[in-house]
Amino acid sequence: MPLAGELISDWTTRNLAHAVRAALPQADLPHLRTAAGSLESLSLRARSDLLRDALLADVPGGYQEMATTVRAARDRARVFEGWMIWPVTTALAARAVDDGGPAAFDDAMRLLAELTTLLTSEFALRMLLRHDLDRALAIVQDWTVSPDADVRRLASEGTRPSLPGALRVPQITGRPGITVPVLEALYRDPSQYVRRSVASHLNDLSRDAPSLGVATVRRWLQDPQPSTAGVVQRSLRTLVKKGDPEALRLQRHSSPKGQRNDAPKAGKHSPRVDCSAQQP
Repeated sequence: MPLAGELISDWTTRNLAHAVRAALPQADLPHLRTAAGSLESLSLRARSDLLRDALLADVPGGYQEMATTVRAARDRARVFEGWMIWPVTTALAARAVDDGGPAAFDDAMRLLAELTTLLTSEFALRMLLRHDLDRALAIVQDWTVSPDADVRRLASEGTRPSLPGALRVPQITGRPGITVPVLEALYRDPSQYVRRSVASHLNDLSRDAPSLGVATVRRWLQDPQPSTAGVVQRSLRTLVKKGDPEALRLQRHSSPKGQRNDAPKAGKHSPRVDCSAQQP
């Protein structure tokens, strides 16, 4: 299991500063320079937050200046990738929220979709979901038909009710079923990587709304594809552990003898790390 220091380290911080200087050659970046020596005792989530705050302090201006800097860093710096993307995307989302306008919001959503291929934008997306859930979900729904599996996966993973290590989004948990249309669009996705996110999302949802989780699975089983059984099994795992009778019945119905379920698949978006306690 990788440690926080192996993911967001002083090396990551120096590379981030190098990437920002590629966009802002005259920038002094005092907060990023200080951050490089302040990470050792921090959790992964706290390290990301520290670098986010350093970026917000070192990059002048409002949302447009931050977005221009991020795009230039992406286009000019070879080192612009990996775990530095977490603080970069959250800094971008923070500036969009501070701006408060629809143009900044929509551009930030567009840029998160572009950057998610470099690590993931799922943590930053939470900030925009909290700011304007309905506007964000309308854009997220468009992501479900993206040709890029990373973007389709972001649609599901970033809107999970209980995404590990991420900000909570009370607007989602307070409106059970609001994200089901995203799952309906993706549960048959050709990518196992995306389908596993869909199953984890529905499993989250079923913890708080068991009847909704069961009803969704029952609907999916009315016209199953070969991949549906694996999605169903993973979606129902918490309810099955609790002995929910309908979940147990659906699990048995979805698993004909000899059929294999989705196997775990490690990937760049599923590191086994402790992101620290979730924020309420």
